[in-house]
Amino acid sequence: HESDAFALTPMQVSYVIGASEDCPCQVYSELDIENLDVARLEQAIRLVVARHPMLHAVIVDGTLQRVLGEGERRPPVQLVVDESGEPGERRRACMAGLQGRAGLHWDLQLTRIDEKTIRLHLLLDMLFMDATSSMVLCREVSEHYRCLGEGGQPALLEEPALAFRDYCDRLGSKQASAESLE
Repeated sequence: HESDAFALTPMQVSYVIGASEDCPCQVYSELDIENLDVARLEQAIRLVVARHPMLHAVIVDGTLQRVLGEGERRPPVQLVVDESGEPGERRRACMAGLQGRAGLHWDLQLTRIDEKTIRLHLLLDMLFMDATSSMVLCREVSEHYRCLGEGGQPALLEEPALAFRDYCDRLGSKQASAESLE
């Protein structure tokens, strides 16, 4: 069942330990985008978030993970452009946003830089995604954004061949061979 808890990978265990020592594994990026359609970006992000269960995952008892059910998930993304023109303050707010907020493992905020440019502040906690997964998410948001702008319809994306939960289940069932222990 999708909402049942399942084992962490060894890498996730190390990230949980690091976070408990105030050293989380997070990646922060900024992108300046001209003529950004904020409503279209918000719709594209919502489509991607709805598609990926691990964007709704939480740690259970420090040793397991679980995907939150529909009624437990954070509200849909609502993007608001900070018009103060102070990207440094927005950067600090984004980076502080994940601290002390259980269940929040990614954040996105926007700051207006000038009349045409909006800075996107993106913070990803790598607890529930790796670098490749984050690139897939960005590519999917970009593809939805493009398609929504061209024809008003979301992109038609292939379903992932393997869910992360399936990977963890397979990893947990692996047994070391006698040769690998020598």
